[in-house]
Amino acid sequence: MMVIDLNLKKVVLSVFFTFCFNLINADGIDKYADDLETLNKFNQLYKKNDYNLLKKPFGKNSTVKTFDLKGKVHFFNFVNKSNLTEKFGEISDDNARVLKGFYEFDINGKIIKFNVIKNNGNESSEIWKYDIEGRLIENNHGDNKKNYLYNASNLLIQIDNYKSNTLVSRQKYKYDNSSNPIEISFYKETGDLERKYTYAYQNNRLVEEIQDFRNDHVPSFGSVKYEYNINGKKAEEEKKIVKNYGSFKTTYTTIYNYKYDLNNNLQSTLRNSNNKTVYPKDGLECKHLSQSEKDSDGNCIEVKNTISKSTSKYDMNNNEIEFISTDGYKEYTVFNTKGKITSVKVFNESGLKTTYTNLFDNHNNLTTEVYEDFKNGSSYKREKHIIEYDNNANIISFENYSDEKLKDVTTFTYTFY
Repeated sequence: MMVIDLNLKKVVLSVFFTFCFNLINADGIDKYADDLETLNKFNQLYKKNDYNLLKKPFGKNSTVKTFDLKGKVHFFNFVNKSNLTEKFGEISDDNARVLKGFYEFDINGKIIKFNVIKNNGNESSEIWKYDIEGRLIENNHGDNKKNYLYNASNLLIQIDNYKSNTLVSRQKYKYDNSSNPIEISFYKETGDLERKYTYAYQNNRLVEEIQDFRNDHVPSFGSVKYEYNINGKKAEEEKKIVKNYGSFKTTYTTIYNYKYDLNNNLQSTLRNSNNKTVYPKDGLECKHLSQSEKDSDGNCIEVKNTISKSTSKYDMNNNEIEFISTDGYKEYTVFNTKGKITSVKVFNESGLKTTYTNLFDNHNNLTTEVYEDFKNGSSYKREKHIIEYDNNANIISFENYSDEKLKDVTTFTYTFY
């Protein structure tokens, strides 16, 4: 999925229509430490002394909201000129709705407060607190509070989540002697384990991941194993998930084989899926399966296999310009001479699905993005973004046209100082 490709020296903040609602209702940054990749990113940010990067994208099309030490957004103004009947959970009328946001930073450039004021006077704030070493130790938003604990190596080891001063969940993290995460555990308010991830490494390279979702509505256990080629690239990946549905159990196994070109670009992926379901011999399903599909105990076995392959092509700058899968998915991408994406066309088995078109100024800043969805060859959803910058490449205005005829306009303006 394409996103706005800002790629600026000063990346600012999310500016899509969903931004304000999600920001005001953001549930903190714990979701940015709930798997291996994001936990590593969290710990790296402490070393960079910049937790401002922890804000996740809001909405599937939004850009990363972040700040730098020289070009911080201290104020933004949001105006929606729409006659839609509902915005942000409120009943609105034909009048323009105005939303103002104010950021506060400490002397080290860390964000410490974000305050939103609506035109009806309602306010919402989010507050961040740090210890004397600059580590994030608390995040408050409304009735929600999160406390963060670290070990002697300044690695995150625990997040406590509170609702109205009552502990509702906890996350714990463990590491090996090389600071690689080896366990991420999630606990309910009762202290019972909800789910757990464990990781194994060889020469500091991840080789296995085990997932334990024992307390889910559908209990499941999963594993992922990795093999690498001589260049350190992932050569094979085996994913296995066992789900217990109560009356029967299904094992989902998928093996990916990766091949690369001489420039180490991913050239092809072979995907082999095997789904095996075991039904009890006295179950109704067994009556519909032949004798040859039963094991030695009389339990019924149902197996489904699928194989697919995807290939990629690159330009002379190693930009991926073509992706084609045997399942009907195709993606064609065009880059400008400076490596920015100017257009993307996505196809599925039914034909053209989505297009993206980007325009850039002389400084290679994105100024216009048009997103369009198609069904049965006809456009049914459109979205357009127009972006303006100051002389320092900071975004100072963002307009979002989001309805089918591009008449519903949402405008963001930003002030820097």
